[in-house]
This record gives sequence, C-alpha cells and structure tokens, in this order.
Amino acid sequence: MIHFWSVSCHLCKEAMPQVNEFRDRYQHELNVVAVHMPRSEKDLDIELVKQTAEEHGITQPILIDNEHKITEAFENQYVPAYYVFDAEGKLRHFQAGGSGMKMLEKRVTRVLEENQKTE
Repeated sequence: MIHFWSVSCHLCKEAMPQVNEFRDRYQHELNVVAVHMPRSEKDLDIELVKQTAEEHGITQPILIDNEHKITEAFENQYVPAYYVFDAEGKLRHFQAGGSGMKMLEKRVTRVLEENQKTE
C-alpha cells in the first residue's frame, strides 16, 4: 500500500493511527510505504517531516517527494490518498480523503486473501 500524506494535512494526521494499525496488523503480508507530498513551502522542511512522523508513529519507509516526481508519476492530487496493489503490482484500489477507512480495510483484506490463494 502506498500512502500519500503531508505534514500540513489535518485529515492525514487523523487517519494515521488507522494506517499504522494496518501496517502492524498485516506486517507479514502487507508492505506499507508513506510518500510525503508537500502542499506548501513549510512542508518542504525535512526536519518537520521527521518530527511529525515520529509524533504520529510512522515507522514505515517514508519517501520525501519534495519535487513531486512520485506524485506526478501516480497522477495523485490528494492527501491522504491510498493505493493498494496486489502481489503482481496491479493497482487494485485507490482511495482519497480521510474517511472510508473501513472500505480501505475491506479492500486491503480482499487483496491479501486473494494473494494467499495464489501462493
């Protein structure tokens, strides 16, 4: 799962405990990578990103996308945003916004169950 977020995004911070819960609950089946997508000049401060990550328990790898190269490659315009891929790298679910975490969990669970069947 690729998770786009920003230090200036209130919804991102609200959703972070649930993202961390997915990361921990499915740690042996799901890779979670956070992409920090700056939305303002202040968001470019790497130390602020590190501090915010620590405050919100983000222990998964964080890609700092200050030049928006990853954001552009994904054609992503939103934070928070979630991209769920299957074991073959096929995009299976996209979701943007701070609500709908139960839907995200259902999609993640479905993809993980399908991956187990093909192993």
